Amino acid sequence: MRSRARQKTSDDGGLTTTSTSDLARRRARSLAVIITTFIVLLVVSLAASYAAIFVVDATRAYATGEGRYSKAQKIAVISLYRFAYSGQQADFDAFLAASAIPLGDRKARLALESARVDVEAARAGFLAGQNDPEDIGALIALFRMFSWWGPFAAALEDWREGDQLVGELIEQAVRLKQLADSGGIDAQSRGRVLGAIDRIDDRLTDLENTFSTHMGEAARAATRLVVIGLGVIMVLLWVAGMAFAARLFRQQLALDRQLRDSEQRFRDYADAASDWYWEMDADHRITYISEQFFAVTEASPDTVLQRPFDDFVAAYADSPENQVQRAALAREAQFRDLHLRYPRRDGSIAYLSLSGRPYFDAEGRPLGYRGIGSDITASVKEAELIQARQNAEAANQAKSNFVATMSHEIRTPMNGVLGTTRLLARTRLDERQARLVAIMQRSGQALMGVINDILDFSKIEAGRFELDSAPFDIREVVAEVVDLFNGPASNKGLELIYFVSDSVPRILIGDGMRLRQILVNLVSNALKFTDRGEILIELNRISADAKDVTIDFAVSDTGIGIPPEKHQQVFEHFQQVDASMTRARGGSGLGLAIAKQLVEMMGGTIGVDSTVGRGSRFHFTVRCTRAAAHRPVDRALDRKLHALLVDANAVSAGIIARHLARWNVGSVSAQSIDAAELAAVKAAGAGRLFDVAFIDIKGLGRGGIDLARRLVAGDPSRQLQIVFLVGLDSTLSSNELADVSPAGILVKPARETDLFDCLATIATGNRQRIAASQVSASIASRSERFDVRVMLVEDNAVNLEVASGILEFMGCQIVTAPNGQAAVDLFRTQTFDLILMDCEMPVMDGLAATRQIRALESGGRKTHVPIVALTAHALQEMRDRCLAAGMDDFLGKPFDEVRLGEMMRRWLPAHDAGRSVGDLSPSPSNTNAVSPIDAGTIERLRAIKVDGGTTLLSHAFEKFRTLGPSQLDSIRVKTAEGDAETVWRTAHSLKSSAASLGALGLSQRCAEIERLAVASGAAAVVGLLDGLEAEFSLAMHALEALAGTGGSTSD
Repeated sequence: MRSRARQKTSDDGGLTTTSTSDLARRRARSLAVIITTFIVLLVVSLAASYAAIFVVDATRAYATGEGRYSKAQKIAVISLYRFAYSGQQADFDAFLAASAIPLGDRKARLALESARVDVEAARAGFLAGQNDPEDIGALIALFRMFSWWGPFAAALEDWREGDQLVGELIEQAVRLKQLADSGGIDAQSRGRVLGAIDRIDDRLTDLENTFSTHMGEAARAATRLVVIGLGVIMVLLWVAGMAFAARLFRQQLALDRQLRDSEQRFRDYADAASDWYWEMDADHRITYISEQFFAVTEASPDTVLQRPFDDFVAAYADSPENQVQRAALAREAQFRDLHLRYPRRDGSIAYLSLSGRPYFDAEGRPLGYRGIGSDITASVKEAELIQARQNAEAANQAKSNFVATMSHEIRTPMNGVLGTTRLLARTRLDERQARLVAIMQRSGQALMGVINDILDFSKIEAGRFELDSAPFDIREVVAEVVDLFNGPASNKGLELIYFVSDSVPRILIGDGMRLRQILVNLVSNALKFTDRGEILIELNRISADAKDVTIDFAVSDTGIGIPPEKHQQVFEHFQQVDASMTRARGGSGLGLAIAKQLVEMMGGTIGVDSTVGRGSRFHFTVRCTRAAAHRPVDRALDRKLHALLVDANAVSAGIIARHLARWNVGSVSAQSIDAAELAAVKAAGAGRLFDVAFIDIKGLGRGGIDLARRLVAGDPSRQLQIVFLVGLDSTLSSNELADVSPAGILVKPARETDLFDCLATIATGNRQRIAASQVSASIASRSERFDVRVMLVEDNAVNLEVASGILEFMGCQIVTAPNGQAAVDLFRTQTFDLILMDCEMPVMDGLAATRQIRALESGGRKTHVPIVALTAHALQEMRDRCLAAGMDDFLGKPFDEVRLGEMMRRWLPAHDAGRSVGDLSPSPSNTNAVSPIDAGTIERLRAIKVDGGTTLLSHAFEKFRTLGPSQLDSIRVKTAEGDAETVWRTAHSLKSSAASLGALGLSQRCAEIERLAVASGAAAVVGLLDGLEAEFSLAMHALEALAGTGGSTSD
């Protein structure tokens, strides 16, 4: 088979890789190079000859001028001799006429040697020197081009000296003239002058001879140079001719060798290539095909050679594309990529692709086809795999869509079940019924957690998960997560601790909600698998530039740990460390997978470091955009403090100590009561008494209160302030605290702002200082009522309804104002105990109104009234603006009666109605969790009765249902009109109303529209309107059901 395949190749002398046209082009290029070289050398030789002639001619002109110069010198000397004896003016004039020649040459030389060559002056000088006008150009050119050249430079030096001597000769002539004009030339004077003239004449004669010699040398040197140059050029011409002749000869030999080798290379390529070459005659019979075809198809030459090509194609080509290629073959045209399926002996199919073109004889008659063939079996199989993968992805997409749809459908009845269970739990139940209801609640919540995980996962997998980009306070995000899990952590006896490095900017731009979700998943996972110890959240900055900052998040626990081989598995879908974990501790196995996908969507990475039995550390990075610069909060204390830190948890103590060190507060840590008392004794002995003692009641129990009593009793300065650190479930009675009077009670983990505000209060000694969160100087129960007069300044009807209902429930007398100007007018004529002031209102905003109220107070006409800001802005920057305007406190929307009561306790006296000492259960700070309806808000609004038993929820929703659609229409209309100010103001109002009713998803959508309208104008809002309407519709349906049926939701 191989011999037959090769035979056709060896017989084919017509297929070569080097054509006759290639040879002709190479020879033409060589001839062009030879001709060009000869022309260049010829031009160079002509230029050299011209230069030599020019130099010789110019040298001759200088020699001729030297003769005139010598003759003029002789005439001048003779004329002076005559004048010396005759004293006749005619003889002196003859001297002057003869001197004009050397003086003219001197003028030309000086013009040519000056810094700025004056050619015209030189030309005039040479003419004055009686040089031939036709020689003047050569004289000037030779001087300018060759004044540096040895022989000519020496002659030029002779010229300069001769000019100097001519000057001396003229001086002697002037002396003779002066003698003649003064009364005659005496013999003695004549002898001295004529002696000087003779010496000058002799030296000039010698210089003329030297000048002639040097100019002769210059002429001879130029002649030699020309002869040598022409000789070199001729040699180069001869050498170049011989070299190119040899090159042409070698090139011809090489081309002949290439012509012989090209056919061999073609044969080698045909044998070595993966493709094959084929040929058929004019009758379309296959006459040649290379060996690769037989290797691919496992066919024998007998079954292929001399077989009609049409039969070969027709048996296996049936696609429309192949029909086109066969039509081209039928009309003797070129064809490409004719696909065939050729059966092998083992039953498999080889997929082939053929391309060919016709070739003709000298008269243009077709002789057949030549072409190549390729094995495309692998690419065909790959295309089949790609199609199979696409089909699988389509099926997976359909599955994800189904899961997402079903998750939503399941959540609706589940929300009803959970809401009804919570309502049932509030009714009178016996012990067994209460236990069954608790089981129902836990089971329902667990099921909702699984459904939520599946929903998020399905959204991500279906490609419907989009990240937001908006400013958010990173410290608030972390604090909200801590607030969310503080209760469950306390129930398990765990410490939940967090620390945010100073290097992390407070305000960032990104998706704060999804970042919160990642932390929630990681902390939830840590809480699930940790039975003792602590959970620590840490944030540190990795890198930053002018635009972006990369932050490292870490969630560490002291739980059961993860084996090394399972570190990557835990981030996979529906995976936990082992199957028993799911049964023992619950969970869907999706939380970490969702966290991983969210981190990667944010451009970061996630990983875990863990040791079995010692705990785990989950860490991830996120890159966020820096927000616009804002004024940082001043953290300087009025005086330096020394603190005792008594905390049973070393990690918690370390974090608080790091905070204290930031503010230049020295601290000593103790983990037990005995260690704390020993530290107090040592401090007293060293004369460094403690200013404040932080005591961990959560970890030390009632022994911490006894320690506080002993520390206060043993303080000789009576200035030691006590701050208790309590758990969320801690209870402290007034009797226990009566003889301690703590400066503050902070819920662990204490927020940075709470710690600082507490220290600032101690440093200034002012107990009325504004507190940011749960710092309190007294303990009160939630059954307090306030017999006070409150002015509520709010332009939003829904918010006004909700806030009024809560205040009435707390026993307050309420006066309302729709804007800042109305509030100022009311303040002028009426008296109030407290003012709750919205920040953004028409006519006059809350900040301006506060400034005017403070101005009225400063004039002595009014006493100071606490003003508390009410705003949906949760950023630190807004809080700073409120305080700068003169407000006393800050309450974020939406708020409930618990947070409102805590704020009022700081500023107003409470009146008990059968009050009993309650427990300290400070509520966590307001969160920004986004869900269609917040269950807690609904339950609080439903619990408050107004107008003869109607719930505040129903009352507020009626207002919202009346005003909300018109606000929505206004946003769309004003967006189309380009009225950005009305858009953002209306969006702000709708945002606040939605938040008050717990429609947090709608509230966030309005916040985004407000931000874009302010920053970029109305045009930037257009793309968000459809989503706003969808969110509004969802919120309206949910609220209508809740207000009408009493159900609840936890979506």
